[in-house]
Amino acid sequence: MNQRIVFVWPNYNMHISYGHGIGILSAVAKQHGADVSVYHIHSELGNPPVAEKCAKDILAFNPTIIGITSSTFEWVFVKKLLQELRKKTSAKIVLGGPHATFCKDDSGFDLFDFIVVGEGEKVILDLLLEKFPTQKKITGQMVENLDDLPFTDRESFRTQEIINARSGLVDFIAQRGCPHNCNYCSNFALRDLYGNKFLRQRSVDNMIGEINEVKNTYNFSKIFFHDDIFTLRRNWVMEFCERYKREINLPLLINSHINCLPDDILAMLAKSGCVEIKMGIESGDEEIRKKVLNRNVSNEVIKSRFEAIREKGIRSYAYMMQGVPDSTEKTYERNILLMKDILPNIIRSTIFFPLPNTVLGNNQQ
Repeated sequence: MNQRIVFVWPNYNMHISYGHGIGILSAVAKQHGADVSVYHIHSELGNPPVAEKCAKDILAFNPTIIGITSSTFEWVFVKKLLQELRKKTSAKIVLGGPHATFCKDDSGFDLFDFIVVGEGEKVILDLLLEKFPTQKKITGQMVENLDDLPFTDRESFRTQEIINARSGLVDFIAQRGCPHNCNYCSNFALRDLYGNKFLRQRSVDNMIGEINEVKNTYNFSKIFFHDDIFTLRRNWVMEFCERYKREINLPLLINSHINCLPDDILAMLAKSGCVEIKMGIESGDEEIRKKVLNRNVSNEVIKSRFEAIREKGIRSYAYMMQGVPDSTEKTYERNILLMKDILPNIIRSTIFFPLPNTVLGNNQQ
């Protein structure tokens, strides 16, 4: 196989981070003999979002295939980059990621050779073998067993620089999917695409194996799991925490959900070295949470879980969303009151954005 592929990670509008989706695709391509490069767009790496410069750097690898991921937030820049690339190369240019998956139609899609909807691991193999489909939009086949995939390719990223820029933090993903149906999130659309089997988790052996491989290669001091709800499956969490404490023994940060954090799991997390739990609260107004966001959890339950986290000596991190539809002045007063009641160590306030193919996004059209 003589294919040369550049994967483009437009990470410029947030803190510098490792691109897990690109990393797994790169690992799959390498596993099957392709020459691979990753172009990480971020000013801290000397690669600012300047379309002409980025196109020149990407084409210096002389690629036969260019794979670009994009969320809706990077889409305006990605279109500019594509226009620059189209002037100077005949390489196949492929779009994947959230915008390709959730935006049903966009005039910017026309300039791409292929649009990959959903998971791209098996699509990339066909493209490398020049099994080009006749249609532009391709629905990727779901990987049923995540343990069948290679560990993500961190070698093609400037991984140690990323870790250093994040104060020694390295991140992993143990599962794909989420069972909840929040109205501002696209997870339900993925379940529509792939069915109820979309929620999958790597084995504990596989996960510990990757952490040890990364631990033997890079210098880092703490670990964060990007999983939407790390504590979703009790037996998996219990087994993982026991092995993590014994074999890894580094500070652990996770995402969780108010309804997926019972006392026994919380106790095991504390014992394993968990130092921070991040959870989406989004609004202090129960009616807004229930009727607008489709997050059916009471303020009393939220208060009890944050108190339980505090009692275990673990930092709490609350996500709050501003600008939610139907919010009033009273809503914002309730936001403040709930934060005073639960006293999270960290509050991250985000601005509501109507993402494509979400309930709230579709309502805003």
